[in-house]
Amino acid sequence: MNEELDRLEYYKELYYRELESKELLANRFATNISIVTLLFAGLVFCVKNVNDLKEDWYFYIFLAFTAISIIANIVIIVLLSKYLAGSEYEFVPSARELETHYEKLKLFYLGRPSSTENAESEFRKDLITYYLDAADFNFRVNDVRIKKMVRVHKCIIISVTTTILAASCYIPTFFKEDANVQKVEIFKPSVDKKEKQESKNKKSDTQGEDSKKKAEINTKKSVPSKEEHNGKEHSEK
Repeated sequence: MNEELDRLEYYKELYYRELESKELLANRFATNISIVTLLFAGLVFCVKNVNDLKEDWYFYIFLAFTAISIIANIVIIVLLSKYLAGSEYEFVPSARELETHYEKLKLFYLGRPSSTENAESEFRKDLITYYLDAADFNFRVNDVRIKKMVRVHKCIIISVTTTILAASCYIPTFFKEDANVQKVEIFKPSVDKKEKQESKNKKSDTQGEDSKKKAEINTKKSVPSKEEHNGKEHSEK
């Protein structure tokens, strides 16, 4: 009995160790997805500004490093897709299922000598089998996924290196004289311009006053005075 208990505890430990490895691999998977996303974003930024390099000799170096980085990123995505498409993990039956199995064993050995001990011994053997099979299967799944993750890490190193080298090709463009720098200059209006504007404003004011005066004179001429009106009436009489 003690030997069976020791074996049971040992296989339990192996089972839960593989589950811990599963969680670590899942965290690495999420981290690698974030890294690949950042690498692709950096490549897109570099390619958008490729016109700054077309007239220089290191344009071809940039293309070479960019091509290597893109190929490495594609390999990473393929490997991560295979990682997800791998075999699923196995788990021991739930507590309710184990209890149901134990009750069936008790009914099976009911009426036999030392039926309870036989049921307990058979149940421990089944538990050992459950943990052993699940631990062994999960170990194989983790082994395959770890190998894929190692290849992913190698491709990430290649991609990061080539992306940095591709981005470094833009460094000489920062020292060019014709770099795309927007300059803003502020000019103050000269005194002459102010005087000309003021003179224009005065002329417009004087022209407006003259036009008003002419309009008033024309209205006065068009309206006859009282004396002229009385004279006309007297002559008619």
